[in-house]
Amino acid sequence: MIKANEIIKNYGSFKALKGISFQALNNKITALLGPNGAGKTTTLRVLSGYLTPDSGIIEYFGNASLDLKELKKIIGYVPENNPVYEDIYVSDYLEWIAKLYSLGEKDIKSAIEKCALYDVIDKKIGSLSKGYKQRVSLAKAIIFKPKILLLDEPTTGLDPNQANETRELIKELKEDRVVIISTHILSEAENLCDEIIIINKGEIAISGAKDDIVKKYSKNSYTLKFEGNIESNIFNFENLSNISSRTENGETLFNIEFSDETDMRKEILRFAKEKNISLIEFYRNRITLEEIFAKITRHNGGL
Repeated sequence: MIKANEIIKNYGSFKALKGISFQALNNKITALLGPNGAGKTTTLRVLSGYLTPDSGIIEYFGNASLDLKELKKIIGYVPENNPVYEDIYVSDYLEWIAKLYSLGEKDIKSAIEKCALYDVIDKKIGSLSKGYKQRVSLAKAIIFKPKILLLDEPTTGLDPNQANETRELIKELKEDRVVIISTHILSEAENLCDEIIIINKGEIAISGAKDDIVKKYSKNSYTLKFEGNIESNIFNFENLSNISSRTENGETLFNIEFSDETDMRKEILRFAKEKNISLIEFYRNRITLEEIFAKITRHNGGL
C-alpha cells in the first residue's frame, strides 16, 4: 500500500502539486486521471523517487523512510516516453537489466513469458512496433518482481488490438502489487481500474473506489421506449421525481428519474403490463466516468 500525505512539489514559482493526499492499495489498479498539466506525471515521478517532494510524507507499505536505492528495489516505473535502447536486441537488453538486479535466466524467461515477447526476442528494439516496445518496457519494469508498478499513459499511441493486449497484461500484473496508471483515456480507466484519483490543477478533486464514485454521482433514472404516442401523465409512481419525453417514428421515448435508490425495473415491467402498453425496450441509466470527470474538472475550473 502507498499512502501519500500532503505532498507538495513546485517547479520554481509554479505549484505542480498543492498538498495532495491519497492512497493506493495492494491487488488493485488505481487510475490517476486529470486534464493535461494537472500533475499526473509529476505525481508518478514523485512516487517513483525520480523527483523529491518539497514537503509531505509518502509511506510505502508503512515505511516512510526509504531512500532512492531502496525504492528502486520495490518500484517498477514505465514513463510515457518509453525510454529503451533502440540499437540493442531484446534478449541482450533484458539480460543486461537482469544483471543490474543480480537476477538469473529464470527471471528473464518469466518476464518474457508474461509480456509475450518470444516472437521478437531476437530482434532489435528499434525495429519493433510501438506495442512491442511498450511490452519491452513492461518486461524491464517487472523483471525483478517489484511490489509497486507505476505506468504513465501505458496505451497511448497503440492501435486498438495492442491497447487491449496491454490492458489485459496490466490486469494480470496487479496480483500482489500496487499498480498505478496515469491515463487520459477515461473508458480505459472505467474498464481497467478498481480505484480512481482525479487530480486537477495540482489538487485532488476526488479519490476512492471506482464503484463508490460512480454511485455517488449516479441518479436512479431509466430510459423507456413505448410503441405509439404515450402521455407523460400515465405514470403514477409515488417516488417519481422527474420525467422527460419525446415522440418520433411512432414511438415515445421517456427518461424518468426517481427520488430514492429503489431498483424500479420490476415495477416498470409491472406498470407496462397493467396499463396494457407495448414496452419495446428499457434500461437503467448509468453515468459514465467521462461524465463524472467532466463534471468534477469543470466545477474545479479545469477543461
